[in-house]
Amino acid sequence: FSFCAASPSHHLKSMAVYAFFFVLLCFVCIILPDEAWCFPLLRTFAESFNDETAAALLSSSSPYKDNNIGAQWYTEQRVDHFNPQDNRTWSQLFYVNDTYFNPNKPGPIFFQLGGEGSINPFYVTELEYVAYAQHFGALIVALEHRFYGSSHPLPDMSTDNLRYLSSQQALADASLFISWFKNKVYKIPNAPVVTFGCSYSGNLASWFRGKYSTDTVMAIASSAPVQ
Repeated sequence: FSFCAASPSHHLKSMAVYAFFFVLLCFVCIILPDEAWCFPLLRTFAESFNDETAAALLSSSSPYKDNNIGAQWYTEQRVDHFNPQDNRTWSQLFYVNDTYFNPNKPGPIFFQLGGEGSINPFYVTELEYVAYAQHFGALIVALEHRFYGSSHPLPDMSTDNLRYLSSQQALADASLFISWFKNKVYKIPNAPVVTFGCSYSGNLASWFRGKYSTDTVMAIASSAPVQ
């Protein structure tokens, strides 16, 4: 989840409630600075506001919370894309939202690349690009990054295994996945693909457009620290 790609309109109430209590606790700590419980509680409250908390808050008032978008798995992902003798494969998590997609008149595929964290249905129902998908009749898919969330190519995070954690491997994951997704799952080989990402995954979206230019026609990279 990333705030720079979120659609905030109908979630402001949930976020405002959280912010209200945070400000209130700050005020209490100012007027009661000698209370031993105050600042540790404030620190705990602030630290609790992580990506998962934000996603939970934002999705709690979501109109899509009952849409039954379930986890799906690409079971043919390669462990090492750059060693032709390594035939090991693993299962990579992805989510699809085809609410606005018309198979009789296919629109584009909006491809959200995962970053340094887990993904959930929020990624295909609540980010800003969902509004674009509604306008263009796009098929939305989000792919989790290797070694994050539930997408682990290997059983442990040993140093030896983490040599397969790289942006180059992640980009190759995306290329292999989107080819399979277009051609074998939805059978729309001519559908244009637009990649999306924010921050690190924005980097990936940009690099994917440059390195795999035949796989995507455009990249939308929000707050991506790459030139």
